[in-house]
Amino acid sequence: MGSRSWMLPLAVVAVATLAASILGEPSATAAGLAAGLAGPIAALAGARGQVGPQRRSWSLIAAGLLTLAGRSVGAPLLASAPPPLASFVATLPLVAGFALLAAGSTAIVRRRYPAPARGSWVDAATVTVGSGVVLWVLFVAPGFAGEGVGSLDRVVSLAVFAVHLGLLAVAVRLVFGSGRRSPSCGLLGTGLLSWVGLSLALTVHPAATGPTAPLLLALPSALVGAAALHPSAGAAVNRRGAGMTAGRVALLAAAALLAPATLVVQVARGGPLHLPVTAGGSFILFVLVITRMSGLVRVLESALSRLEAAVDRERMLGRCGAALMAAADRDAMYGATLESALALAGPAVAVQASVATAGASSLHVVATAGAGPGVRHHRKGDRVGGAGTGPGTDRSGCEAGVPLLFRDRAAGRLTLTGVTRLPESAVDGLGALAAQLSLALESAELVEDLHRRDSEQRFRSLVQNASDVITIVDTRGMVTWVSSSVINELGYEPYELVGEAIATLVHADDAPTLSRVLAAVEEQPRAIPSPVEARLRHATGEWRHVEANVRNLLGDPNVEGIVLTTRDISERKALEAKLRHQAYHDPLTGLANRVLFLDRVGRAIDRAGGLGTLATVLFVDLDDFKTVNDSLGHSAGDRMIVELANRLQSSVAASDTVARLGGDEFGVLVEGLDSHREAATVAGRLLRALEPAVRLGHKEVLPSASVGIAMTAPGVDAETLLRNADVAMYIAKSRGKGGYEVFRPSMHLEAMARLELKADLQRALDRDEFTVVYQPIVALDTEDIVGAEALVRWQHPERGEVMPVDFIPLAEETGLIVAIGRRVLDESCRQAAAWTDGDDRPFTIGVNVSPRQLESDDFALTVRDALERTGLRPDRLVLELTESVFVDDFEGALDRIAELKALGAQLAIDDFGTGYSSLSYLQRLPVDVLKIDRAFIDTLGGDPAGSTVARGIIRLARTLLVKTVAEGVETPEQLHHLLALDCRLGQGRLFGSADVPEEIGRRLEARDGLPANVLPVSFRGRTSVQGHDLEPSHAVRAAAEPTG
Repeated sequence: MGSRSWMLPLAVVAVATLAASILGEPSATAAGLAAGLAGPIAALAGARGQVGPQRRSWSLIAAGLLTLAGRSVGAPLLASAPPPLASFVATLPLVAGFALLAAGSTAIVRRRYPAPARGSWVDAATVTVGSGVVLWVLFVAPGFAGEGVGSLDRVVSLAVFAVHLGLLAVAVRLVFGSGRRSPSCGLLGTGLLSWVGLSLALTVHPAATGPTAPLLLALPSALVGAAALHPSAGAAVNRRGAGMTAGRVALLAAAALLAPATLVVQVARGGPLHLPVTAGGSFILFVLVITRMSGLVRVLESALSRLEAAVDRERMLGRCGAALMAAADRDAMYGATLESALALAGPAVAVQASVATAGASSLHVVATAGAGPGVRHHRKGDRVGGAGTGPGTDRSGCEAGVPLLFRDRAAGRLTLTGVTRLPESAVDGLGALAAQLSLALESAELVEDLHRRDSEQRFRSLVQNASDVITIVDTRGMVTWVSSSVINELGYEPYELVGEAIATLVHADDAPTLSRVLAAVEEQPRAIPSPVEARLRHATGEWRHVEANVRNLLGDPNVEGIVLTTRDISERKALEAKLRHQAYHDPLTGLANRVLFLDRVGRAIDRAGGLGTLATVLFVDLDDFKTVNDSLGHSAGDRMIVELANRLQSSVAASDTVARLGGDEFGVLVEGLDSHREAATVAGRLLRALEPAVRLGHKEVLPSASVGIAMTAPGVDAETLLRNADVAMYIAKSRGKGGYEVFRPSMHLEAMARLELKADLQRALDRDEFTVVYQPIVALDTEDIVGAEALVRWQHPERGEVMPVDFIPLAEETGLIVAIGRRVLDESCRQAAAWTDGDDRPFTIGVNVSPRQLESDDFALTVRDALERTGLRPDRLVLELTESVFVDDFEGALDRIAELKALGAQLAIDDFGTGYSSLSYLQRLPVDVLKIDRAFIDTLGGDPAGSTVARGIIRLARTLLVKTVAEGVETPEQLHHLLALDCRLGQGRLFGSADVPEEIGRRLEARDGLPANVLPVSFRGRTSVQGHDLEPSHAVRAAAEPTG
């Protein structure tokens, strides 16, 4: 709205009045009704321009105007209605409209006078009561006494009388309130008074309500609308105290005399006196006048009290000023000020006064005085927050503080703290004390400045020899002065740079930033920007990273320029770059690390989604890398990792990403592949690149890896894609290593099943779910039992029988095979000791040993403890090892086997002929038994090659003077061929499958006719089985163990 838009509703009424006077009385009604809408429309527009409580207030007023305008429009419709009904219906919008006007105006009054204004309301009540007596006696009461006046008419009259008085009170409060009145409030009050007067006139003299009545009522409506549109409508807040002017006194005197005057008028007219109303009104007016007078007396007493306090305060301030002038140092100044501050509060008030000065980031208390019970103490050295820029009092009024200003800057604070609310005079005087102390401290500082100037030459010398380069430039960026340290830092002589633009030294990429900072500092001299980093050209041409602090000292006559304090941060920037690289790259291989890899995978997924292509992640995990670390050392392992990382990097395109994700894990990101077949081709290329042997010192290691492949799919993010590839790699490794698998959703279930089985494996150990069964070893020519092989079984409480092929690899992988093997060893030794107790005839118990067990440092100690606890003769224990344990670390395995042989135990090579058989290592191993793998036994009588291998193993064993045991003997034909090959020992379902200890005990008892001791089965669980459980088909005859 424009500044003069508030005149529009008044202009509309003026135009309507002019039109009615020209066109005559018939058009007056229409013009009046049209003009009556100007006020409501203006009030609505004004309300929309306000916010918060102001909008609500003016909206209520607009609603009241609309209601009254509707009454004027609907008045002609009630002309034909019965008089009582017409009067009642016409009164309802009048009452509602006046009520809305009164509510909205009251809200504006409260906003204009936020503090309580009891005197002003008493004044308004005085005027309203006096006016009400007059209205009642002269206008309302005669209507009540007339003939034919019904109850409805009396109710209507009372309602009209009440709303007129209420609106009159609010109007008087607005117009005659204390303090400066805004134009909006003046217009609003005038409009309300006009409306009350006109409404009463038209109500008392119905004959006057002719065609011009709507035009008359349009004027107060327009005044109220103009008040809503006036620019001061939203800022009508007056915080000035109440004051009694001559006009207000005259108004109150006239109002107080209205009741007696009414009696005089009635006596003169000879009318009824209505003594209850006039007497009651006079009494109320008397009470209001007495109340107003007592308030004025209190105000006068308060003013006199404040005057006396001000005189005392001025005297005290004079004494404080004299003490400050005589003070020799700051402590004396603080003491004089604090003593005066306590005096301000008075002797009856428990307070503490304190002075705090500004430190680096907060205020620190430097002096205190006074105290008392319950007072919050400030101690010297306490931190008390910021200095602030103005005086302030906390919400409780118990603490007041005033800043100490040094050269227009807040450099300290004077605080007064009490138990109860501080006297107002003390709060006012605190500011004067702070000003005196500030002036005294500033004077002391000026004296100190004089002393500091004596040392100016020394500081100049320090600046000239400082390592930081100090440069002064003018508003054009031209160098006007530079310190001599520029020679060492940038290689220039100072005179070479003076007169040159600073931008000529700055790197082109950094010049805009420095220019913006210089411009900002020039525009805001007090601003202290953050240090600026830039690259400056050295005299040699290289770029140096620097950090510059910029300060505007254009207003300092000694400088008259912008100062740049620059220091070389090249080393720091180099370190930061190195740290950033280390944060995203593997320090050993230089490849991307997991963080950078996931970031690039995420970006590749986004690009693939936009282009409609696929992003592929290959998870590469080296097989048996731990063996290299354990056998050859971590240094050799690191060299192998670096070599294989280079091979992977050279096997992919430059746009692809190879990352090291962990110890022996790599990730490869390939974009642009269209199918699983292409991804499999990439995986095959990676595996082939890893195949060649790696030379580590005097050893050659043949590396292999397992690869998992995962490709983008809807809803798959970088973490999920990498996890899918990891799952696929895990499946590939579980299926034989050295291969790859493409991720399928079902792999998650398979992986979860393996994880659950791992967890069950640990619980199986805790719950003793493993048991040991035994497969007999017999002399082939007599079929007598001469030994047994211990086998472990696992009976899962929910899954049932878990096959060894499912849990033994998991036990190896998790290391639980060590604990399982220890229990099998203990149980087997106990049972064999029980079977051979007191029996010197040959009997051995074979126990399988996993590579993880043999690698443990305490395995020999474990075997010794088992033999000692059970009492089993060491030569009855046969430890069965596979050939693979000797391949990676033959020397280490040979040392550990020597420790076992020193205990007296026998050594057997299990599944001989299927692994890395080597005559050289076989000659060095202290082997006692070679167990021929069942693959060669199955071919006896069929494949001549199989018979040849079996014959060669038996001859080799005879040459090395070791025994041979044929595994998996299932048919009489195989037995016949073995006897023909001079193989003396064997095991297989032809002689009996693995069985519980009780059954083996019965067979041993049948061998020699003596009872065989059988230990109770204390180690429960499940075992792997060779073959099927079948009853032996051959009789057992007593015979001694054959030789050879």
